[in-house]
Amino acid sequence: MKFKKIIMTNFMRYKGKNELVFSCDNDKNVTIILGDNTFGKTTIAQAFRWGLYGKVKKTNYIKNINDIVLLNNEVIALMDKGDIQKVQVEIVVENGPNTYTFIRSQEFRKVNEDKDDLTVVPFNKIPDLYMTKNGSDIIDNKGNKKKDLRVGCVQNTINTMFPEKLSDYLFFDGERWSENDNKAEDIEKSINTIIGLSSLTKMTEHLKLGNRSMSANISVISKLKRKIKFASGEEEKVRTAIEQSQKNIEKNKNKIIETKEEIETMINKKEDLYEQLNSHRDMEESQNKLNHQEKLKNIETNHAKELYTDIVKKFSHSDKLFVSELLPSVEKIISQVDLEGKDIPGVTSDTIDWLLENKICLCGEELIEGEKHYEALKKLREEVYPNKIGGPAKLLKEKLNIWANESDNLVEDIKEKCKFYETCKGEIEKCNEEIHKLESRIDSKFKLEEIRNQFKYYEGAIRNAEYLIQDLKEKNNELEKNIISNNEQLKNIAKQNKNNEHILRAITYAEAIYEKARKNVEIRQRNMFSELNEIIKENFGKMFNSTEKYAALGKDFKMHVYYKDQNLIEQPIEDEKKKREEKSLSQGEVTAINFVFIVSILEFAKRQKEKEEDEDSVLSLPLVLDAPFSKLGTQNIELISKQLPEFAEQVIIFMLDKDWEASGLDQNTLPEYCYRVEREYSDISSTIANNGGAL
Repeated sequence: MKFKKIIMTNFMRYKGKNELVFSCDNDKNVTIILGDNTFGKTTIAQAFRWGLYGKVKKTNYIKNINDIVLLNNEVIALMDKGDIQKVQVEIVVENGPNTYTFIRSQEFRKVNEDKDDLTVVPFNKIPDLYMTKNGSDIIDNKGNKKKDLRVGCVQNTINTMFPEKLSDYLFFDGERWSENDNKAEDIEKSINTIIGLSSLTKMTEHLKLGNRSMSANISVISKLKRKIKFASGEEEKVRTAIEQSQKNIEKNKNKIIETKEEIETMINKKEDLYEQLNSHRDMEESQNKLNHQEKLKNIETNHAKELYTDIVKKFSHSDKLFVSELLPSVEKIISQVDLEGKDIPGVTSDTIDWLLENKICLCGEELIEGEKHYEALKKLREEVYPNKIGGPAKLLKEKLNIWANESDNLVEDIKEKCKFYETCKGEIEKCNEEIHKLESRIDSKFKLEEIRNQFKYYEGAIRNAEYLIQDLKEKNNELEKNIISNNEQLKNIAKQNKNNEHILRAITYAEAIYEKARKNVEIRQRNMFSELNEIIKENFGKMFNSTEKYAALGKDFKMHVYYKDQNLIEQPIEDEKKKREEKSLSQGEVTAINFVFIVSILEFAKRQKEKEEDEDSVLSLPLVLDAPFSKLGTQNIELISKQLPEFAEQVIIFMLDKDWEASGLDQNTLPEYCYRVEREYSDISSTIANNGGAL
């Protein structure tokens, strides 16, 4: 798929008719549009967006979308009140053997008499949209045929050829992508579109989650639950508890996001401070000693923590620890007891009283008062517990002796561990003293005390923030358990009313469908991460000379740069804790990394299309780049430019002269496809001229 030309009529900075023809050459597939900032390069990118989708984007120069006026200001200035003028963008596309022309236009009417007042309003609120195929068969956006053949809805045709969800990648805005704050949600939606998950994710939202911008209470399952009729006010209490838990979960999630952002900021500040502390090479020996002492301190601290934990465990889990202290007192008491007890194990005086009262022996024989068996039992009564405790006392003494031996061993073990613990504490104290001396020496020479204090502050603050996140996650886990329990309670209450049975069945069915869809999304996204990151790794390798780093799309749907391990191996995406991330990326590096992502996502989209059975469905998009190199250094520009023509069948670039000189793209550009944007004398309009001579 290639753009053959674009024709702008009275569009923003371009008064009258302005035409750009693009290179469709297979070898030299790059078209260049040069010009200074604010001259009108971005306007051409806006023309593409409006021509295809009827939309324009905010820019660094225009923050409010409502401030964008499509009709050229110079044209407006010449209009009288009530006059009507038309804005039009015509885009010609080559797709295999076919040529499509898309024409979007809109009329505007002048509102006021004042010549200085440039206010216009749309005469037709919905722009007209027409299409031709191979020079004929014109239809409008309503599908009305203008000639013999009805092709279909124009916008649907455009969206099939140039999916709007991919428009931010198709039309690369270097200024926007130089910021590392691209919405993860937008990227996730784009990827879901590519892998065909949009409908499935919408279904999960519809079933249970609700729209992201709206309450989950409008979901199918929530609506079904509200149809259940309850016989008592108990339900309201349970439902209120569920809603409160949901609110708390959402509050905690927002706090987690906020805290993570704070951690990111603090990590960046801490790393800057660390660089400052390590930048003084003449103190390298002292710095090495300091690093060594800090490592020793960490080792001893970890060992001390392990010992302390073990000691606490032994104290908390041993009910025998203090037996040895009690044993003399117990022995004194037991010594007064006849340990040769004649008692019967398990038989007490109460047992014998029951036998005598009921006049029946344990063997079943009748007991007659005055006879020898009866009298023998009466005599035995004086020998059993609680009248005599010889037997239990003997067992107790034996048990206490065993416990005393165990207690002695335990005490010795604890004493030994306490000794080691004190040794560790002593070593830690020595390390602290040595660290303090070294820090004072370094700080006094370079006045780094304040920097070091700030560094330590951020260390503590980051640690506390991480503890907070963990605490919030645990709270949310408990809240989730409460919700599950409360929902079960609601079901049990609902079952009391037979009229609710069919609703409960519907809820069960909907929840089963939701769970199946959720797992399907999860599996396909996991496969997506694996495949897409392979492409990202490949493209990162082409654009960067680094052998120590690699780029990957994280589960947060943001691009990250990680260091390889000592064997130069990348850690899998699942092992987040094992990966060491490069946090100190410059704006230029952020742009370059995002550029890797852009070309990777387009390649990924192409591969996904190739998996389809229809050969005509293969997606091969051109790449339109607005100021892609504005934040990059000369080396990065050269590296990326070498690979650029390979990433797409066609590349169209709006760029500054300095970036053009550094790029080396003249080898991939025919002279007739190099243009220059110039301002007119009025300063409110621009013109386009061929700049082939610059090559």
